[in-house]
Parts: sequence; C-alpha cells; structure tokens
Amino acid sequence: MMNEKNEKLNKYLSSLSSEDREKLEHLMRHLDEHLSLGRRTNAAFREDYDRAIMYYLVNGVSVDETVRRLDPAVFGGFYSREGSAWYALDSSAKIYPLSMSLSKMAVFRLSAYLKADVVPELLQIALSDVMPRFPYFAVTVKRGFFWHYLDALVTRYPINEEDGIVCEPISLASNTPALRVIYYRNRISVEFFHILTDGNGGLIFLKTLVARYLTLLGEDIPATDGVFDLGAIPDPEEGENAFLRYRDRTGGGGLVDAPARQLGGRLSRVRPCRIIHFEMDASQLKALSKANGATVTEFVSALIFIASRAAMDGGEGNIQVQIPANMRKHFPSKTMRNFALYATLRMPVEGDYSLGNVIRNMHECLINGLERKNLMKQMNAAASLVHNLRFVPLSIKIPVAQVIYGFLGERIFTNTLSNLGLVDMPEAMKAHIEKFDFVLGSVSTNRAACGLITVGGKAVLSIAKNTVDPSFEERLYREFTSRGITVKLTGGELYGD
Repeated sequence: MMNEKNEKLNKYLSSLSSEDREKLEHLMRHLDEHLSLGRRTNAAFREDYDRAIMYYLVNGVSVDETVRRLDPAVFGGFYSREGSAWYALDSSAKIYPLSMSLSKMAVFRLSAYLKADVVPELLQIALSDVMPRFPYFAVTVKRGFFWHYLDALVTRYPINEEDGIVCEPISLASNTPALRVIYYRNRISVEFFHILTDGNGGLIFLKTLVARYLTLLGEDIPATDGVFDLGAIPDPEEGENAFLRYRDRTGGGGLVDAPARQLGGRLSRVRPCRIIHFEMDASQLKALSKANGATVTEFVSALIFIASRAAMDGGEGNIQVQIPANMRKHFPSKTMRNFALYATLRMPVEGDYSLGNVIRNMHECLINGLERKNLMKQMNAAASLVHNLRFVPLSIKIPVAQVIYGFLGERIFTNTLSNLGLVDMPEAMKAHIEKFDFVLGSVSTNRAACGLITVGGKAVLSIAKNTVDPSFEERLYREFTSRGITVKLTGGELYGD
C-alpha cells in the first residue's frame, strides 16, 4: 500500500514546478534535521509526512501552505535528543501500577466528536506535533526497587483506527506509551492510564490535540481556554506532585470505609462489556436541576442513587457513590498530573428514595465531603501512606496493595460519578465540535461507572457497564425521561459476558 501511495505522490510531485519540488525536498531535509530516533522510527516519520503532503496536494492545498503547516520546527529538539528525564509518580498514582493486571487497569477515555470525519494523515501529524508540549505524558512505566516510575519515551506515537474494546488495558511492555490515540469516523479519542493524569489533565491534552488537528486543516485556533501553546516551554509546575506541596501533616483519614452494597448482576468476563451514552440537552438538564433545588451534579447523582436502589435487592448496608473532586479548585496548581480526591455520597438501602429526600442527602454529603478540612485529611492520608511505604520493596508492596485496594478499595463504592463540567474551548474550535464524552474504565467489583461532560449545548452521561444486567441503566433512563429530559441513547455493542 505504501509503494502505491509513493507512486501517486511521485506522480503529483512530477507535475509540480522545479521550484515547488525543491520546497518540498527542503521540508523533508528540515524534518530529518529534527529527528534522531533510529532508522526505522525516522523512516516512519518520513512516511507520515509523505501521506500528509499527498493529502494536501490531492486536496488543492498549495505547496507554500503545505510547507507552512508541516513545519517541523514545532518539534524543537524533542525528537533529536535522547530522553533522559524521569518522573516519580504522584501520591495518587502510586497505587495504580501496584494492583494492575491484564484484565484490570485504571484507564479512562476522553473523546471529541467532530462535524466531519477524521483525516488520519493529519491526526498523526497533530499527535507528533503535540507530544513535545507534554513531556510528562511522553513516558513509559518502569519498575524500580521501591516504586514504579515514569521514564521518558522519545519516539513516534502512532494513532490507530478503533478496532477493540473501549478502555482496554494498555500494554506496559518495555518502551510502550502509557496513552493511546484512537479515531473512528468523526471521533478522536485519547485513552490514558490513570497513572499519567486525571480528567482535567487529560482534557487539556485532548483539546490541544484537536486544536492542532484543526490547525493542520487550515483553521485558525488560538491557544486559549485550555488549549496549550505548542511553542511555549512547559512550566515545571505542570509536572509537580501537588499533593506534596499542600499536605500539612495534621492528620489524615477518608481512604478507607465500610464496604458498600453493589448493583445486581453477574460480573462480565469482558470489562467493560458495554458503553452506554445518555446524550441530553444541557440547558434542559440544568433547568430541571435548578427547579429541584440542586446543582447538576447533585441532581444526576440523586437519579443514580434511585436507579442503583432499583438495581439491587433489599437488605442492609449503604449505597455509596464516589464523586471525584478537582483539587485545583481548592488548592491552586498548574499540575497536569493527578490532583483529584473524592467526596462520598451515601444512603442506606432501606432509606427514603423520594427525589427531594435524595437530593437533600446529596447536597449535605457534597458540602461535607468537599470542605477544605476533609479534602486535606484525604491528601494527608495519601501522602502519609506513600511516606510510610517508601522503603518497602516493590515485590512486597504489590501483593499487599492488590489485597487492600483491589478488594476493599473498590468495594467501598457502589458507583462513581465523575463530572468534568462545562468544557471551555476557543470560539473558533466550537464550530467544529459536536460533543465530547468521558468514559471511566472498568474495575473488579463495581457493575457501573459514570462520566459526565458538557460541551456547548450537549451534556453526555457515559456509563461503563461491567455486567450485562440492564436494570441500572433502564431505570436511570426512566428517571430522566419521566421528568421531561429528552435522552438520546447511543453506545457500543455488547462485547461479551
């Protein structure tokens, strides 16, 4: 196939003037000056540029404009120097690689849906352009004596057309990236091993990637509203462990709890076994939430509690929902790494599940859980745990962590609702975006996990299912629609059981 494309490219090149051919040859020489990655990887970069040049020429883009858009100066020295940086894991991330396995890994996905199908030739260039701005994501996971760590991985990061399960575990073989970029029709997705970042950091990366892609299509997208300037030097604070900066050593708590009741249904062998998206009108959802005296997070979490109660048998115990909180709102930081803790919403299974009563409970739990002193307790507890285990060899840490966090750590929640809120982006970018969605990866115990994100007028609630039992999502759908919310259902096929 590449030979056929080269023949077509050569045909187009032969039709150009000698002056234009020289401009393109100069572009490729300029590319070579920015690459020092080994023969095969350098050749792959050249093939990427060949495909992009052919796309531009076939679609009537001038040679001068092609050269301008593909200028490899955006790389700086990133691909021409041996990566020597390494990063210690942040306090939140240190647990993720300890309990991972081939079937269980903390992976989440952020997706942008464009108003036109993706041009893979340009998405590949966009990814190569963007990686130098995020050096703390251009890493692979390595195993040290006491802890895992992130080691610089300077290489070509490939895009792939979607052909697998959403949020599949990421292979962490030697020199394998800890993120993946996938496209399908009009969708651009980035899947992150949670060891790299949280939803906030992942969102900035996705927006910057999409902005660069649109720029390569000829759009003028400014570096504002969470889109990074590719020409800027990364701020050292972007790679900091913000937990260590803000911990005050005054005592901790909140990392352990009694086991929560779980939804009904046999756990599927393939996880997640289905992804379901509830697409809603954002203004309609906000208005209904306000009419019920609630924020959007409180209202949606209340409906999740009602649906959860309907999806389990009676009995004792609590339904407990984890609400991740962006700590940057409470403790200013530019960090792009993990800086999120959580509030726990809880109600007894045999409680009063009328909407008004559930909303009152949600409000009280969120007010209490998001108080600065309670977030500080969690932060101190996480930092203290890491500190106390710092000299325990990794070979001993791993089985202990798998018992504590792989078992109790997940069992203290019934479900998760992670709301990334309203996404800001440059006005010029909004015209090309239909919606975003946010999918949380699978765990060992919980039957469902929910991610909510709003772009423009569309709010999308995505449910990652770990059981084929449909009770939860069917009741949740009825709770929304019976209150006047129009819900458009989309989602992938059932992967298996």
